[in-house]
Amino acid sequence: MPSIKHLSLTLAIGLCFSLIGISLVHAGCGSVGLKVYDVEEGDEPEDEDVLKAKKMAMDKAWSAYVKTLDAKYLKAYTKDESKILSELAFYVKKQEAKWEYDSDETEIRMKNCITVDVGRLKTALKVEETPPAIKSGEGSLFVTLFVARQAATAETFKKSEEQSAQSTTGSSTASKSKAKSKSAAMEKARASGGKAVSISKQKSRSKSKTKTSKTDFASSRSSGSTKRRSDVIAYKIISAKAADGAMSNELTNAGYESAVYVDVAAECEGINMAKLAKTFETAEELTGRQRRSAFRAARECEARYFALGTMTADVARTHPSGMKMVTVRIQGAVYDIKRRVPRRVAVIPSYQSMSLGTSEDSARTQALKVAGKEAGMHITAMMQKKGLR
Repeated sequence: MPSIKHLSLTLAIGLCFSLIGISLVHAGCGSVGLKVYDVEEGDEPEDEDVLKAKKMAMDKAWSAYVKTLDAKYLKAYTKDESKILSELAFYVKKQEAKWEYDSDETEIRMKNCITVDVGRLKTALKVEETPPAIKSGEGSLFVTLFVARQAATAETFKKSEEQSAQSTTGSSTASKSKAKSKSAAMEKARASGGKAVSISKQKSRSKSKTKTSKTDFASSRSSGSTKRRSDVIAYKIISAKAADGAMSNELTNAGYESAVYVDVAAECEGINMAKLAKTFETAEELTGRQRRSAFRAARECEARYFALGTMTADVARTHPSGMKMVTVRIQGAVYDIKRRVPRRVAVIPSYQSMSLGTSEDSARTQALKVAGKEAGMHITAMMQKKGLR
């Protein structure tokens, strides 16, 4: 009777070969004909020619096999085809070649069937496997709170400048000197009949001119600083129904359950949606107290994840086609609220979506719908990549 140790070893070896078998796949066969010359009657072709025909048949079988790969693997293979072909022996684990020589046609007819190590090939192609879809009802509950808004007013502040200048007292000194010289000249004129007036005036003008030029040079030195203030933008809250619907649709299709925050706030006594919207009229995010209240309510309503963010629409512009054009900027994050301290598990990077419409309202609605859909796709992709259900 075999021992337990012997049975364990046998099972382990069997399991190992079973796993190897899963990776190896019969990939198909390739057939070619190779013309050869200088073969004497009754002789066989040279080994070199036979090996050449075998390689040609293997390449043909390989080419047929790669065409059966899934689109994502075929795309990756096309990108690295030259490298894979240079290492083909590493992926083709077995060849079963059969050939015959047709002396009348002087041709080697070769058939080569190959077995491929699919595991090695897929590893080399580095294609990320798509996680299995979540069955309906098995996904966690998602609460979405994305506030849609549009710029209402924008207060722009111009730069303010402060300058200081350094100057000498030469200007005032020159002015005083000029007045003093003129006064002295008038007194002398009265005493000497006017001859001294012209001399005094010449000296006064000469001194004044010299001192004035010194003053101009000295007063050219100055320094200054500039102050700037950020623009203040006020938003008006608009309907997010189009965006919420598109986002929820993506989450539901991925297997998650979706609920809007308005319902959560009403059922589980969260902070009022109107108060949250009021905050987003002038701010980019909620206060810590507001976010904590919203998360607590969602947790009370048995939600696992909370998607929070904004969708900001600009004022409609006229497209060259004559239609109205609106751009929506979206940003946000997804939190795992299972524990007391929420964990940020996905971030929606800030990006824009643009749409056209016959009116501003239709263009804005369409842009919000596109933004919501893209946000939902990004969220589900990030969640699935991390294996979060």
